[in-house]
Amino acid sequence: MSDPVERQLVRRALAGDSSAHRALLARWQGRLWRLAFRAAGDRASAEDLVQDAWMKVLRALPSWREDEPLGPFVHRIAANAACDHVRRRAARPQGDLIPLHLAAAGPDPEAALAGLQRAREVRAALALLPEDQREALVLRHFADLSYDEIALATGRPLGTVKTLIHRGRARLRAALSGEAFEDEWTAEGSRS
Repeated sequence: MSDPVERQLVRRALAGDSSAHRALLARWQGRLWRLAFRAAGDRASAEDLVQDAWMKVLRALPSWREDEPLGPFVHRIAANAACDHVRRRAARPQGDLIPLHLAAAGPDPEAALAGLQRAREVRAALALLPEDQREALVLRHFADLSYDEIALATGRPLGTVKTLIHRGRARLRAALSGEAFEDEWTAEGSRS
């Protein structure tokens, strides 16, 4: 069941009420920001990602079913936008410039740089995952959704969500350790 306040805000937003747009954004901005910053890794990219995700949410609002909670709907769209961002970023060559914020990273800028490099490696490995595994991992680790919330957001059974997360984590571990990954599904060529 959807929240009556959100349902009313969506109706008003769909009717063109800009104050309803702002009120909806105010309700979701913090959660979108956390997901975007975790996916993007830097403030400027996260701001762009929040804006992109919110515009996609607004365009998709007419397809939202009022009898369903708004949360899974928004999270799925935002997670897809984050996955797209991760995929695009992995396709771009990364420069060797040290970000300016590392100069003020405290007593150990080398540790901060190592952390930044590891985050880039994780995002690049994440971009290589099959879409369904990437989506499940983004929702779990970037949006902090529970398995039940991911199942609701994606429309997948809970067992499938658990399997996607388990396989996605295994693939990430393999990619980050430089090992080849093969499981019974990929070995048979029947699934990815």
